[in-house]
Amino acid sequence: MRVAGRYRLVYKVSDSEREVILVAFGHRKRVYDLLTTIEGK
Repeated sequence: MRVAGRYRLVYKVSDSEREVILVAFGHRKRVYDLLTTIEGK
């Protein structure tokens, strides 16, 4: 995934649960913008 701005992304993929855990570190507003982009809002 390519995003504008400065983020530090940490993720873990669980094949058994079919889920991805994503943690974003950065400026609060920028992280919020990233999460709303991922959700498609």
